[in-house]
Amino acid sequence: MFVATAFLLAPVFFGVWPVFGVGVLFTLMVGQHLLQLALTIAETPIGDLVVSVVRSSEQEGAEDSATAWSSLG
Repeated sequence: MFVATAFLLAPVFFGVWPVFGVGVLFTLMVGQHLLQLALTIAETPIGDLVVSVVRSSEQEGAEDSATAWSSLG
């Protein structure tokens, strides 16, 4: 979306068309999509790892507080 806005719509809006041809715009859009895909593939395992660490620490904290409450009674 950024490529379409920055390299197609903005030059038309500011009256400096044509800056790039349609082939160049298509290449930029495909390149941006592939970059986003690569970043998503790289970030997914990292995000999963962070979520699992946070969830395991929350479960440990819940078990510790449950143990503390049971020892009071």
